[in-house]
Amino acid sequence: MNRVAVLLVVGLIGSTTVQAQSPGWVLWERTVDSQSKAGGPSTATRDVYAPQDGYESVAECQDSVRRLISQLETTEPVFLKTMEVTAQVVVSLDRKSIGTIYPTDASGISKIRQRLFLCLPGTLDPRPKSN
Repeated sequence: MNRVAVLLVVGLIGSTTVQAQSPGWVLWERTVDSQSKAGGPSTATRDVYAPQDGYESVAECQDSVRRLISQLETTEPVFLKTMEVTAQVVVSLDRKSIGTIYPTDASGISKIRQRLFLCLPGTLDPRPKSN
């Protein structure tokens, strides 16, 4: 009986370690910078995915996205003003992304930075695979 109990305890400790190493849900930030010439199509100049944090449940991850968007909604305009950059900060209706729209520069180019926050299962990696 003692061997069975020891094996059971070792098995439980091992499974707890695995769970702690791989979160159930990962918050990813996707940053897309794009630009367009007046009236022309928009082209992406940068498209990057970066993991931000891990969570046990999708609800915890989504709560974190809501808090992050609310924080950025307040701090981003202040940051831009500090940097003496005139830009408009826009939050998506679903409150999962925030965009910064910069005024058209002297050469007629408009720039936009969009930051999208995604909660994905810990087993998924949205970054494009390189060849």
